[in-house]
Amino acid sequence: KIHLVISFIYCMIFLNSKKQATIGQQIFGLMTINIKTGKVKILDSFTIFFARMIMNYSFYIGYITVLFTKDKITAHDFISSSRVIKISEKINNR
Repeated sequence: KIHLVISFIYCMIFLNSKKQATIGQQIFGLMTINIKTGKVKILDSFTIFFARMIMNYSFYIGYITVLFTKDKITAHDFISSSRVIKISEKINNR
């Protein structure tokens, strides 16, 4: 159960940081955005975390949506109105 608390804190800190990205996303030049505002807010990261947890405990079934969507979007992205994009896309769309 402690891993859930650590995962929650990790998600909240990194997705709400200036870079809007976890350590792994930063390494690969990615970031998470809200499709409506461009900025991830506390409620967004909360929704992302819990949607991921639901998918993780349901045999990762929500990740299958990547196979059927043009932009490779997961179920938790749909639920939270978020997308993971390359940082260069964010810069080019300013």
